[in-house]
Amino acid sequence: MKYLLKHGHLIIDGNKEYLDGSVLVNDERIEDVFIHSNKVDELEYDECIDCSGKIIMPGFFDVCNDNLDYMNGVVLNMSQESNQRVYLNYENDKNNVGDRKIFIRNSNVSGDELDEKVTGISNLFVDMKPLSHNSNTLVNAAFTNKYYIEIDSNELNDITLKLVVDNIDKNKIMLMSNNKHKIGEQIKRLFKLRVKLTDIVLYSSLNACRLYNLDKQYGSISKGKYADLLILDDELNINKILYKGKIYD
Repeated sequence: MKYLLKHGHLIIDGNKEYLDGSVLVNDERIEDVFIHSNKVDELEYDECIDCSGKIIMPGFFDVCNDNLDYMNGVVLNMSQESNQRVYLNYENDKNNVGDRKIFIRNSNVSGDELDEKVTGISNLFVDMKPLSHNSNTLVNAAFTNKYYIEIDSNELNDITLKLVVDNIDKNKIMLMSNNKHKIGEQIKRLFKLRVKLTDIVLYSSLNACRLYNLDKQYGSISKGKYADLLILDDELNINKILYKGKIYD
């Protein structure tokens, strides 16, 4: 099937957004992207989806759960990449992890104990020593911008969440879900705090795709990539989902 997503507010990636953009989808892939263009009226397609007043953005990458919950916008998850990562408390033996990426979570270790093997800090602030003015806690280490940071934004109050998004490298923040807090709910929370839509795409999709070397196929909207896309209303409620080029309401 060939679909045209026509005249939506298009969030391409972490840098580019356009108030009038259209996406031509052919089977599983994005065939072309049109910005402020009347050429779309000349295209041939099987079905047109009017996206006026809607937002078009890449599908979510869930860095925590293993469920491929595409009805909630998740088009990639860690079950597909499980051999590439491991969670450690770091008090335990950290040998024999091979080439997998090490994330530290729920730990009271010092930031000084981390070494170059550590990729990131997961579930930031939860069951960790707090940010300190005179010692290097794990939370302090998160603000050095050396590590990727996984957050459940609904676990943090507004002040703490703003502290994270305003002071940690936007290219290193990734959203993680749990059974209560889906990524779709988290992005609405961020949006209410006036976080930019381009940054939300980084947190919910592109940063994780880059970390796991999947950004050639996923995580942004460009020709040749998989047509895993979300159509949302102006409050970021999911209206339609394209998963591998198929439409789900």
